[in-house]
Amino acid sequence: AEALFERILKTFGEEPAYKKPPGSDKLLRVKVKLASSQRIQGKYASAQKTLEPLLKLPVLLPKIEEGLLLEEKATALHKGWELSVDHWKRLAETLARARRQKTEEYYDAWYHTAYGQYKLGLKAEARKTLKSVMALSPTVGTPDMKKKYEALVRRIDGLPAATARTGRP
Repeated sequence: AEALFERILKTFGEEPAYKKPPGSDKLLRVKVKLASSQRIQGKYASAQKTLEPLLKLPVLLPKIEEGLLLEEKATALHKGWELSVDHWKRLAETLARARRQKTEEYYDAWYHTAYGQYKLGLKAEARKTLKSVMALSPTVGTPDMKKKYEALVRRIDGLPAATARTGRP
């Protein structure tokens, strides 16, 4: 996938039609997918280098990918969770101020914040983060996001995940 994304960027990166929207938006997505591909392969430095110029843009997608990169890097290296938590928390707070209607990205950012807190051993803080969001918005955006939140709360509490059909452990 990485080679394909690089070939697309090389082929279309200098085309005049891709210098301005909507073409530039398509290239932005390709660049983020390139960074994602690099992240998945464990090429964290390359992924960060790919993302750096995109993070200066006033768009959300590169910031989400950067959060995933920080989280995956922390998982692989068993350190760096503080950076991940700080990133996701800042992103969630920014999204909260940006729109009256909360988006899936907003709820996901708080989920990742709590997950990082959990990985840092801050179980009470992680539970509080999730429960606070759930108290303000009981649906947590979508049914799938609510299930994701509930599964992490159960994990934090040391309980097995509920089965999909019965809801029982």
